[in-house]
Amino acid sequence: YIYSPVISIENSCIFGDCVLYPNPVSSNENLKFQVTAKLDAKMPLQIWDALGRLMFEQTLDLQSGRHVYEINTKEYRLVTGTYFISINPKKALKFIVIND
Repeated sequence: YIYSPVISIENSCIFGDCVLYPNPVSSNENLKFQVTAKLDAKMPLQIWDALGRLMFEQTLDLQSGRHVYEINTKEYRLVTGTYFISINPKKALKFIVIND
């Protein structure tokens, strides 16, 4: 056997943990996204409904450290249902919208 040289790969994850609240959310208020970011970055996110339709997209300007950001769900007056926030190909969060 001949072994190849060891190659190190740096995995620069943008954030370590996150909280999405309130959940469920009223259709006339915005979601809040609390995240601890490891570095400053632009984070695109997409909101999908339960049928797989893209409802809207938004980009958050993350700053390193723990911060709370608003996701503009109120603007789109989403109907009652289950939705998913896709942050990257490997991370999705579920939230529920209820109408008052």
